[in-house]
Amino acid sequence: MAGAQLQVAVPGQEPPAGEDPATMVPTVPELHPLAIVADWYGGYLHPAGEPAAGAGGGVPSPFDPEAFEVLDQLLTGPLLEAVRQAMGTEAGVLGTIGFDPWVNGQDFDLGGVTLKAEPPAAGEAQQCRVIAEVENFGAVSRVTFDFLQGTDGRWRLAEVHGKGPGDDGDSWQLGELLDQP
Repeated sequence: MAGAQLQVAVPGQEPPAGEDPATMVPTVPELHPLAIVADWYGGYLHPAGEPAAGAGGGVPSPFDPEAFEVLDQLLTGPLLEAVRQAMGTEAGVLGTIGFDPWVNGQDFDLGGVTLKAEPPAAGEAQQCRVIAEVENFGAVSRVTFDFLQGTDGRWRLAEVHGKGPGDDGDSWQLGELLDQP
């Protein structure tokens, strides 16, 4: 992982001044989807406890059992329900699908991640797609994050799509994988 880079520049958010974290209701920072995805990948590219440059600051992974309380702030629609169900199983989300969708593999040694946000189509201002090109063990694959903006202004992940390395790489959708028996 030496030399691995996250190529995106997004500002972080500071926690509210003077609040006791022990008494606060858990919340996820209200960030642009690009900042959310940058924060998720920052955890893969930097040792524990070391902040990722440009990361959003404190966005938990929706696969972390400790994030169960804030899932409705991270996810929406059928994906929210599918992740909740998988979290209730012994295997959890990653055990249910058999790989980590963020790195498009079971193991990882990331050489870098490049993120870009696609502008929404005309009339779809409440939608945003973030594309991650992930170099894992020297092969580049693509992971696409589809976000919807709620009436509260918060962006939530609606679906994740992936395609393995090369032209013949397998394609998948996270919601479909979680719905399989």
